[in-house]
Amino acid sequence: MPIQYVGLDNLDEKDMEKLTSISEKAYPKLERYYPDETLVLVIKTHSKSQGTRAKISINGKIEAPKIKIIAQANDWDMAKAAHKIFDKLEEEAKRKLKR
Repeated sequence: MPIQYVGLDNLDEKDMEKLTSISEKAYPKLERYYPDETLVLVIKTHSKSQGTRAKISINGKIEAPKIKIIAQANDWDMAKAAHKIFDKLEEEAKRKLKR
């Protein structure tokens, strides 16, 4: 299952490295459930209104021939948002396979 990133140009170098390293570590868990499918991560950063930080939203999607898994995570920290999205995707994959 290769990973496709959409919206990496919205991130700075530090956040991009965090996301890719977390993705590479969490990737094998998801690959066990759907080995031949593609994982698409869409990254959006919200505008900095008054502070110095921007909120980060990550949407994850796995599309298999008979199943579609979608999850969304938001946080102020890239590492927390990345961990949340992979946890949600794994839980959803487990739930879909039980049916």
